[in-house]
Amino acid sequence: MSENASMATPLQDALAIARTLGEALAAEIERTRRAQGALARLDAEQLFAYAAGRDAFHGTTAALEGRLAEALARAGREWGLTEVTLGALEARSPADGRALSQAFAEIRRLSAGLDELNRLHKALLERSVHCVGAYLSQLQPRVQAYDRRGAAGPASEGSSFSRRV
Repeated sequence: MSENASMATPLQDALAIARTLGEALAAEIERTRRAQGALARLDAEQLFAYAAGRDAFHGTTAALEGRLAEALARAGREWGLTEVTLGALEARSPADGRALSQAFAEIRRLSAGLDELNRLHKALLERSVHCVGAYLSQLQPRVQAYDRRGAAGPASEGSSFSRRV
């Protein structure tokens, strides 16, 4: 750790971590946008690679959130705060408190953007699953036979021709 980093206050540490979290979110948004092509092509290899990357992103953000919580708790302990709020932090250190508020606002904005992309991807995948299901049902049509009570017979396992000799 550099000498300057060791002289940083817990609030400055929290601010640096919050900014790193924002950068990670921005990078994940860009990666998610690039994954749309793989979704459109149903490129399984790229989709699995994207999913592995998302898993790594979740691990990274969880670690950053833990470090952020610890830095904020440290700031609260050093300043004798019973409750660590942005208002209380701004009262103790106005410039760093405002900067942290702005970093949190950016994180909320980026999180909402990623959430919107996730909803779009989910809708695209649901549509893809429907299309594939419809295609497969045309390759294996359901037998149109009825039993003695007039109910439709079970779905075909392949050919609708009898295998009895």
